[in-house]
Amino acid sequence: MFLKKLNLMAILFCLSLIGACSQTGVEVIEGSNPVLLDGIQVGLLIDPSTGSVMIDGVSIADDSNISTALDILLNSGVDVVTADFGQFGLGICSIAGVGQPENDCFGDSEGRYWAFFYKGLDDDVWSASQIGAGEYQVNDGDLIAFVWTASDMDFNPVVVPDNAWMIENFF
Repeated sequence: MFLKKLNLMAILFCLSLIGACSQTGVEVIEGSNPVLLDGIQVGLLIDPSTGSVMIDGVSIADDSNISTALDILLNSGVDVVTADFGQFGLGICSIAGVGQPENDCFGDSEGRYWAFFYKGLDDDVWSASQIGAGEYQVNDGDLIAFVWTASDMDFNPVVVPDNAWMIENFF
């Protein structure tokens, strides 16, 4: 337990330095949710492509009904606007004021949308999810990311999370 607390303190110190050490011109905004040592630990990264990246470590109690990446986002304290697409689930229209209104969720004039990525404990790179955030079941140690981006001609997101945002940056 002492080593976990020591690791946590070291990581929180590193988080305070990430803005200066990671990407030039990128401001890191730490969230308000505390990183706890019980339950499932998940790292949340939000990149609105505005020069600021919001990161947070989230602890989910084992008896919680929070189980998906969308649950994490909706319970993060960040302002999220969604639209209900029936059998296709909720679409993420806007996060922290970046994006589209509910009545025009995917109507951005530049084709941008909130892409969802994940990275597990053993993953070296971020993966663009082939399923929605509401279907992705989080696991202990996962990193999840939401990035405001457009797609290329092959429908791949143009902006992806930087691989520098590793699991060690969150826990």
